[in-house]
Amino acid sequence: MRQQIDSLDDRKFEPKPHLFINLTGGIYLLLIAESFAFYLSRLLGMDMVPEVVISNISSPLWKGTDFIKLGWREHDLVAIMRWLHETSHKVFMPSVIKDAVTSGKPVNSDVVYNTNTLRSKTSISELIQWGTMIILLKKYRIGDGNRFLNRNAHKTLMSSNGKIWLIDNESAFFHKDPQSYFTSLNREMLRTMCIFQSFLVTNLIKLSKHPSAFHHVWKYAITFEPLLVTFEKNIYFNLSAISFNNRLDETIEWINRCKFSSTLK
Repeated sequence: MRQQIDSLDDRKFEPKPHLFINLTGGIYLLLIAESFAFYLSRLLGMDMVPEVVISNISSPLWKGTDFIKLGWREHDLVAIMRWLHETSHKVFMPSVIKDAVTSGKPVNSDVVYNTNTLRSKTSISELIQWGTMIILLKKYRIGDGNRFLNRNAHKTLMSSNGKIWLIDNESAFFHKDPQSYFTSLNREMLRTMCIFQSFLVTNLIKLSKHPSAFHHVWKYAITFEPLLVTFEKNIYFNLSAISFNNRLDETIEWINRCKFSSTLK
């Protein structure tokens, strides 16, 4: 059900103003990337990316909103994202993954079985979420060193129940030079893990079967968010498609190595 915007509480946005993005003009890459990241996660059956809705402020839903105070102009597009309550910015890399970075040997079932610190449901849950987060780094967070700065997770939040959220996805896609975002950090992080959720692996393989995985995700996204269509003429659209498809292929290749190789070099 669509409801009229009642009010905006400025205080909610003061601590993290970048959670509420307002961009004008023909190039609004950040806004588009936030939305695309959300629909990619949903297509893969995941719920680690908070909901994002794009809105044109000329809509009657915004009637009565003080646009001057917000610094908005008529016909601006804005991205509205779910506000996450009771969360912490402290999301630390599990020691078993740090060991994998140092040793060059990925975390697999044998490592999990022989690691005393992985005996609780909480520790296993955290490890599995990190595996998913690393996949997402490889799929659309390529080269974003801020995600794993100092071997800990930035641009993430953890709920009081231990759930990890990926936020600030504005740098996820549509860079001027997508290939420049392939760095040694990304491959290093991907190769620390061979523990992934089975449904995610199934959905990744299914996605890779399409002639262009990127365009399949895009078609899925615009089904729910038609305002994304305005971006299709952007110069970075096709470049991003090529980069995305290459990253997916590389991810699938690593998953297959995890499946069929007992020793990874």
